Amino acid sequence: RIKPRLHVFGHVHEGYGVSSDGTTLYVNAPSVGRNYERHNPCIVVDLPHDANMPAVLVDPPSAMGPEELLEWLRRNGHNRLVPFFEK
Repeated sequence: RIKPRLHVFGHVHEGYGVSSDGTTLYVNAPSVGRNYERHNPCIVVDLPHDANMPAVLVDPPSAMGPEELLEWLRRNGHNRLVPFFEK
């Protein structure tokens, strides 16, 4: 049986959050709410290269807003990602 360390999904917009069964970290990370408006902050997870180590939720979550994220991406040389986050 497959026992993944991390399962990330985002289709259930109302179910934003993280849970774990002790083996798998389940991350429901929709970026939009029920009416498709930008609503939820990003969820950051550390997935170590060592397969024996679990996926870990990075805390505290980012408080960066959409404009701050765009500015950070540009300032740090990630211009190719900007179109994915623009309105």
